[in-house]
Amino acid sequence: MSGEGSVYLPVIGQILLGAFFVFLAVSHAMNWRTRSDNLRQRNVIMPTIVLWIAIILYFIGGLFLIFHLAMCTVVTVLSIVVLIRAVIMGNFWSKKGDEQHTASIQFMTNIALLGALLLTL
Repeated sequence: MSGEGSVYLPVIGQILLGAFFVFLAVSHAMNWRTRSDNLRQRNVIMPTIVLWIAIILYFIGGLFLIFHLAMCTVVTVLSIVVLIRAVIMGNFWSKKGDEQHTASIQFMTNIALLGALLLTL
């Protein structure tokens, strides 16, 4: 890539990725009971606490991405959270039929999100 795009496009991508995590945090916070019940159904230990930790990490991590602060730490923490989310929410290997298809798409979406995080470094 050359020209002005080589400077601005990665920054725009990073801002969009950060905004995604902030939006995700707000969305999860607004629907925390439903999300917590979903985690409980998946046998997650202390689902409400786990959910609020994820919400806080998504929100702070998103803001840090937007403002390009502590990038290595933010990418590491968010990558770990996204990997855990991929395994818990996208466990397609334990499902059948349409449910398996939906879970596999959710899993691959989280893996793509992980890739986007790694590109910000």
